[in-house]
Amino acid sequence: MAQYTWEEFYDKFYDWSESTQISRMSGLTDFGPSSEVFDVATEYADPKIATRFLKKAIKAGVKFTGDEIVNMIDNVTEEFIPALVMSNSVPYTRDELEYVAGYVSDDLLHRLEGARGIEYTDWKDFYEAYPSWTTEVFSERVKKLKTFGPSDEAFKVSNEFVKPDEVTAFIKQAVAAGVRFTPDEIIEISYAVEQDYVPELVKHNASPFIAEALEYLAKSLPEDEIENVIDESNIRFSQWEDFYQYYDEWDEKTQVRRAGDITDFGSAEEVSEVIQCFLDKECATAFTKLALKGGVEFPVAEIRELVCCVDSSLHRDLMRANSTKYTEDDFDYFYGLVEDKIIKYIAKEEKVPYTLPSEIQIQMPKQKGPGLFTAILAGLGMASLYDKHVNGSHHNGRCNGDCAHCPPHYGYRYGRWYYGHDHVHGCEFGGNRGSGSMD
Repeated sequence: MAQYTWEEFYDKFYDWSESTQISRMSGLTDFGPSSEVFDVATEYADPKIATRFLKKAIKAGVKFTGDEIVNMIDNVTEEFIPALVMSNSVPYTRDELEYVAGYVSDDLLHRLEGARGIEYTDWKDFYEAYPSWTTEVFSERVKKLKTFGPSDEAFKVSNEFVKPDEVTAFIKQAVAAGVRFTPDEIIEISYAVEQDYVPELVKHNASPFIAEALEYLAKSLPEDEIENVIDESNIRFSQWEDFYQYYDEWDEKTQVRRAGDITDFGSAEEVSEVIQCFLDKECATAFTKLALKGGVEFPVAEIRELVCCVDSSLHRDLMRANSTKYTEDDFDYFYGLVEDKIIKYIAKEEKVPYTLPSEIQIQMPKQKGPGLFTAILAGLGMASLYDKHVNGSHHNGRCNGDCAHCPPHYGYRYGRWYYGHDHVHGCEFGGNRGSGSMD
């Protein structure tokens, strides 16, 4: 059998017939560069012949580029593919490796990558390739990650772990790399990680929590940690029902601070209930301002309760936020509690005719002197009859219940005395005792 050097073989190869090309292959004594070997190999149409040729080349020490291997892999027999893909002279590119991965086992791919310096330290490469790896390969490569992608991808990868300590280690690794998870992702992860890591996990949120997240987090958090989580994790109580559910567990300054997040206050009755729970008038005033800004309107009956809870600087705005009509009796109630000018302003705005007690002009009736008849009686020593007549026809100084015919007199109400009619409470005719009882 004639023998040929690679130079001789390659120079004449394209001049020979296919049968000659095949027969002369056996006489080769050496091989040339991989590019020329590649050219010859792709000329063989029969995979068995191409495989026979490449086996000789690889045995002679020929190493191919990743691109050459990718383009030859469909032209050889299946059992030869592992040997072919291991004959690379330089590390595969990611695209080349993706192509090769479809032809080899996971174990071979792992050995190929490891032996040839292929590392998945970059998140993009890792995330695209990890579904095809064995558990062992996956676990090993996770530890070598140097970068991480978005939280949703990291969350998806975390589901590949089974043991809590493995999930915890991976999430810690992601957090250390700067990953911040959404509240929903944190809730899901909290069920998978070691429980003592949950308080730390919830601090690494990408967006503020809403209060309903507490219901889920509470299942994974120690009871004494829940309030710390609320304080440190930017949990927002944007819905009134959430705020109203938890507010009595907080101090007053926290209540005011968290009320600032509320986007939709609840009923006036519930808001009024919260305001009346404040011991600090400054906090009550600040909270009421937020409620008024949020559009809350109160029935007048509630406003009557609230004016004593807030600072006088808020009285005007509070009284204007009425959902029911004022009456004269309401303004009598506010007299002495609210500045006169505010009462007059609200009465005018509400078109309620009302005069402040302090502005009522009292005109005392002039007493007439005794007439001729009285003088005659007096001269005859019968003046006592006149006295009885006078005492019988005037108020006896005691409350008799006939308020409609009661003359102007002093009444005591809300910290001051004033003139007027129909003022039974504290009426001076009731003995100035403040009871107004008829006796």
